[in-house]
Amino acid sequence: MLQVIDERSPDGAIRLRPLRRAVFERMCQCGDVDAAELELVCGAVIDRRDDDPERARAVAQVAARLRAQAGPAGRVAVRAAWALDDYSMPRPDVRVAATGGHCELGVSATPLVVEVARRDGGGAARHDLYARAPLAEYWQVDLDAAVIEAWRGRDARFGTWATVTRYSRGEVACHATRPALALSIDELLARPRGAQRLRWRPGAATPSP
Repeated sequence: MLQVIDERSPDGAIRLRPLRRAVFERMCQCGDVDAAELELVCGAVIDRRDDDPERARAVAQVAARLRAQAGPAGRVAVRAAWALDDYSMPRPDVRVAATGGHCELGVSATPLVVEVARRDGGGAARHDLYARAPLAEYWQVDLDAAVIEAWRGRDARFGTWATVTRYSRGEVACHATRPALALSIDELLARPRGAQRLRWRPGAATPSP
């Protein structure tokens, strides 16, 4: 958000105004802000600097896993700017696009976005934003709860998701239309002693022998 100070007010009232993406991009190009560390979500500038080594390690693991699964037809980007609308240019932790390119390219062919979070990590605004984006599925990896939430059935008119499925330890989240894209929380966190092998939910793709 852009702070606007009303000097005509006796108290110098401060108002917040959503920042347009065009203005944010100019600020980045001019070097007024650190473009690599900031993102724009619903008109608000968010600092995405990460000092959590475990979270950073999990993001790298997710990217490596999906990169191996996406194959030559997919492109996996980490923290890359994604121009969505006039007020949003987020930097998803991991984005799988069906075509390559920077920023706008591949927007209409994005099968999956994955965010790695602790507690909520501001995920509510991001959740609503992705529901309005041209995106097939949105997964949120919760390191504290040790679960993966897979949101599916996007309704762009209302900015909502139809269903959410939670995958805990021992289970594999599998993309509904691209079964090669799969992820388990056990791959990202140390498995407790005596834990069972991964099991696949009904309706998911059958694991390779």
